[in-house]
Amino acid sequence: MRRLTQMLSRLSNTAIVLGCLAFTAWAVFGYIPLIQNQTSLGKEIEKVERDILLQERENELLSLKLDAVKNDPATIERLARENLRMARPGETVIRFKSE
Repeated sequence: MRRLTQMLSRLSNTAIVLGCLAFTAWAVFGYIPLIQNQTSLGKEIEKVERDILLQERENELLSLKLDAVKNDPATIERLARENLRMARPGETVIRFKSE
């Protein structure tokens, strides 16, 4: 009887150790894809934050240009001359062939 108890005790201890090893393996190999995914998402977040910063800078530049077009007569005149080939009365516009 004592021998059976010792055998069951060893078997029980072995089962506990194997169970712990199985759980550890499951935890390690189960979390590796999650860690990789989190790393990938972190890189994507950094990229999106850089893109947002670039878009904010571009938006600020466009706001400054819009303000200049709305409120600066010199800017309006320059754009009219460049884009619409307009000239003041008495001026002559000379066009050059582009190569």
